[in-house]
Order: sequence, then C-alpha cells, then structure tokens
Amino acid sequence: MTTQELVDAIDAVIYADVFDSAVTLEEARRYARVALADAETLTRDERLRPLLVEQGGVIALSPRTELLAERNDVSHRATILAQRARRVARVLRHTPFVRGIALTGSVAAGNAHPDADVDLLVIVADGRIGTVFLFLGSASRVLGRRCFCPNLYLAETHIAIEPSSRYVERELAQAQMLVGPPGTLRDANPWLDAVFPNLPDGGPTLGGGGRVQRAFERILGGSAGRRLEGRARVIAAGRLANHYVGQVPEEIAARLASGEGLRFHRGGLEERIPARYAGRRSEIEAALSSPTAARNV
Repeated sequence: MTTQELVDAIDAVIYADVFDSAVTLEEARRYARVALADAETLTRDERLRPLLVEQGGVIALSPRTELLAERNDVSHRATILAQRARRVARVLRHTPFVRGIALTGSVAAGNAHPDADVDLLVIVADGRIGTVFLFLGSASRVLGRRCFCPNLYLAETHIAIEPSSRYVERELAQAQMLVGPPGTLRDANPWLDAVFPNLPDGGPTLGGGGRVQRAFERILGGSAGRRLEGRARVIAAGRLANHYVGQVPEEIAARLASGEGLRFHRGGLEERIPARYAGRRSEIEAALSSPTAARNV
C-alpha cells in the first residue's frame, strides 16, 4: 500500500481518536476507506505497528492505551441505548406520515459516552415535515433526549445527501435503519459504497405503521391537515431560532420552508470535527513518512 492507502486503511481509528475513543478491529475494517480482506490486515502491516495499540480485538492510536480500557463501557452503554431506540421505534413508526427511522450518532457508532443521546433520522412523507416534527419533537421534549432525540427530518424524496464533509460521510455510513427497508439510505446515496467499500448489509428492520397510522393520515389528509402543516412549520421555525440562538443557517431555514428537511445541529460537531480530523490525519501521514516521527504520534 502507498502512504495514502495506509492512512485510509486506519481512517476509522483516526476518526475515533478525534472523539477520544477506540474501535474494534471489525469497526476499523468496516469504516476503512480502502477495501480490506480482513480486519487483521491492520495489525499485520509492519509500517502501521508503531502507530497502533491493540488489545483483545480493540484498537487505538498509540500511545492512547487508556482508550482500550474505556471501550467496554462505551460499547455497553451504546448497546443499551440502541435497544431502547428499537423499542421506541416500534411506537414511533405509527406516527402519521413517518416513512422510516434510522439510529444515528454515537449510539449507532457503538461509542456512547455518559452524555449520549438516542439520535434519530426520521424519513417523512412529502409535504409533512412540520406535522411529524410537531408530534415527535414535542414527545422528545417531554420524554427527554435520552429516550429519543429526532434531530434530522428528511422528506422521502430528499434523502440523497451530499458528502459535504468527513463528519457527514461517517454519520450516514454508520446510520442504522430501524424502520423501513434496510437499504433505504444506501440506495439513495450510492457514493457511500465508494467511500466505504467494506460496509456490511443492513440488519433486520421494522415495517411501517399500520391501520392506526393510516387512519390518522386520512383524517389529516384534507384542508385541516394542510393548515396543521403550515402552523407546525411556523412552530418548527421558532424552535430553530431558539436552537441556533437566532442565527439559523440560511440553508436550514430554506429546507424547512420548502418542506425538504429539518435539521438541528449537534453542538457544533459538524464544524469542529472535520478540522480536528484533518489535523490528525496529517500527523499520521507525516509519521508514516518518517520513522522518527512515528514514535512521537
């Protein structure tokens, strides 16, 4: 492998390090940016050994051995929260105009620290972004974000997402469909398989809502439903203003107004993480080019 390919091979380890986390060998392979025959490839390469620490199938950048010890705790916490997400999804799928639900964020990544929320991406029937937000956003505020936190709503005809940053790429790659066809997001975003050639197929998912959902959708299908949608978007716009402290990004406001989507940022992570990640990758590239530098990573 070239230096660039080696860095791409351990990309998941670098990305996790930015979040002060370790990954399993299988996760390192899954989110590598080059095709890898097996996870052990990373530990067999002599050039990578000075840069990595591995124990019991968990791997981190050297010398951060403390991250290996923390992995069991964050993984166990993520498992518990993911189970909660699946139970919640069984109920939320019956919400009028919900067409799909995916688990995202640190829980989907298997890396849930004590402050982790159960982040959800919700796929919505066209023209009903406000209505679904009114139902789910209100419920989340009452029950708490650790129960479920829908921070991204997408109209079903607008689930194709531009790979605008490494943060966005990873968020979508690690998203787990809970409700709807397992391949919903990957089919709409074929670039995912090019960026992450080792992604596995999605696991089992729940079907959509049943008779109760259809009954409410019939009730809300006329003029009353359209009025509710208009009012709900006004409420959503007000919630965005509070969330972004009055400075709602123009693109986010426009997508809500058009009914394409609704997004609440994650504490500036999308802005901070790519820069930190790029800096860490540069350090690793320099270390691979200089054996002396490798000892100082």
